[in-house]
Amino acid sequence: MSSTENELHLWRSRAIDSFALAEAAIEKMLRNADRCGKSETMRDRINRVLQSPGSALTLTDDEKGKVDRILGELIDLLPLRNAMVHAPMLLLDGGETSACFANPQQKSAYCGMTFQVTKAQFQRITTKVKQLAKDLETT
Repeated sequence: MSSTENELHLWRSRAIDSFALAEAAIEKMLRNADRCGKSETMRDRINRVLQSPGSALTLTDDEKGKVDRILGELIDLLPLRNAMVHAPMLLLDGGETSACFANPQQKSAYCGMTFQVTKAQFQRITTKVKQLAKDLETT
């Protein structure tokens, strides 16, 4: 395995860990409000928070608005998270080596949804999701 491939695997792992931090913050919010469900996806948990009134989550209206905005940003990133988690990482070398993910859950007989991610993009994703997780924790 090349050093570039190792670095991409490392950054994939860090990105997945950042989503786990966000998911833990969401779960904590639901647990504190006694609104947990069993065997839910991250999207299900997000939806449960979005559908809960702020008062049930012990949040002010302003805090609930902030949480909803953060969760909206996470929803936009879920397809990439799902691909990183559920698809094998393939390497593409087109000048700059990048990781490619084709989520088998999003493939059809005619096409598939793929993501191509460079090391710098992994770093930005990881930083962004960690910040969103921190923002959820401090709300």
